[in-house]
Amino acid sequence: MIDIESKIANFRKILRDYEKDKSEKALYRSTEVNDKKIKSKIDDMKKSYDNFVSKRKNLAIIRKNELISKNLDENKKDTLTTVQKLLDDLIFSIQNKLYDYSKTSEYKNKLKKEILESVDENMILYLKKDDLKIIDEVELEKDIDVEIMDDSYIGGYILSDKDKTFRINNTLRKKLEDKKYEIGKTLSQLLENEVNNIA
Repeated sequence: MIDIESKIANFRKILRDYEKDKSEKALYRSTEVNDKKIKSKIDDMKKSYDNFVSKRKNLAIIRKNELISKNLDENKKDTLTTVQKLLDDLIFSIQNKLYDYSKTSEYKNKLKKEILESVDENMILYLKKDDLKIIDEVELEKDIDVEIMDDSYIGGYILSDKDKTFRINNTLRKKLEDKKYEIGKTLSQLLENEVNNIA
């Protein structure tokens, strides 16, 4: 009997070992599968996180560039407004100097000379009221009409044919307007040079 009991005990031990081995292999396979799934999920989460961080960085860079661009635009606008104000002040100052110049003998002599060189027969000569005395001083041998032009022209003259088909504006205001771009360009260059010298 001992022999049968020992064989049954041996059989049970073999069966237990077999089942234990079988369950350990199943547990190992299950752990391996779960480890792979967990690793896959961790990799997916890392990719998702990296993608999210990358998008946020790009968005931050775009917003930073937009703010920089906006600030640069505002600075440019402020600079242009300031330059325009300086230009307007400068033009106003030049106009005042031209008004003063139009009262000098140098201006009167130059105007006389220009009128003598420019006036032709059958023309209309426009002058400021203050400059009408010049016509009395100039000996014109040509048939011309003289009319008064507005003081806003500062000085100089306007010539027109009697049919008013053409008009030559040789006033100080027109000359100043023609030079306004060059004055502005020179002013901008001077300001830019000063800013570069400061920096």
